[in-house]
Amino acid sequence: MEFVLSNIMITEKDQLPNGQFDVINILKREYKTWVKRQIRLKKEQNSSFIEPTAKNMVRVYHGTNTAHVLDILSNGLQPRSITDISNWEVFHEGELLSSIDDVVYVTTKWHHYYADVVARKTEGSFPCYIGFDVPKSALIPDEDAFHSKLSHERYFKYHLSQGGVPFHLSGEESLTHYFTAGIPLGIPARHIREVAILGDKRFMRELLSPSNHFIQLLENWSEGKLAQEVKLSPVYKKQKKSQLNKTFSVNGKNPDSLASSLQEIKAFIGMLKANTP
Repeated sequence: MEFVLSNIMITEKDQLPNGQFDVINILKREYKTWVKRQIRLKKEQNSSFIEPTAKNMVRVYHGTNTAHVLDILSNGLQPRSITDISNWEVFHEGELLSSIDDVVYVTTKWHHYYADVVARKTEGSFPCYIGFDVPKSALIPDEDAFHSKLSHERYFKYHLSQGGVPFHLSGEESLTHYFTAGIPLGIPARHIREVAILGDKRFMRELLSPSNHFIQLLENWSEGKLAQEVKLSPVYKKQKKSQLNKTFSVNGKNPDSLASSLQEIKAFIGMLKANTP
């Protein structure tokens, strides 16, 4: 889905001490209003953002931990408005910056990092990530994508044209240029295609070490300074070398196959716990 603004509302609160306007804050505010309106309409229509007959799929990932993975395999990836589980608490100038509670967030590059963050919140759990095949039409921008270079360029054009060139950003562009996107109202279990359990603590420790190239790219990305392609093939190669890491192929469309995968994953998690001091 594409977010389009042709008339951005600006208030005195949006003005920074230097006289400039807080563009990111303006876009995020307008965007959240737009998302909530889209969600309200879908709920009134009793319909989903992920249509059963949709085509043009893309593989996306959600980082989580093994305390949550069995529930996701059974019920799909549900938003915070349903689970009441929040994995991110970011404060800025004393204010809690919360994501939209009816939206789940996915990535194509940073799932190992997100999995580690979530695993640290639950003692005795292991990092893991889940791969979904979802239609590109169901994606909406991650609100943090307004920090991207593409977003800045489009706002600049909007500003210079005095609104003649509407600001726009699609979910697919968010995923392509910022590597993250959102999906309102969650992802049904039938879209699950793989589950990776990351039980090798040494592998994760080395991957997320400050000296590792992966984490350096992540830091540049978080600061809006990423200027090169992120290749995960070396990460996956090292991941596969350890017997404590395992990737399961999952057919979420087939209930019997899904139930079988759930039991295999449950058994592997049990083995990891039994062999962890």
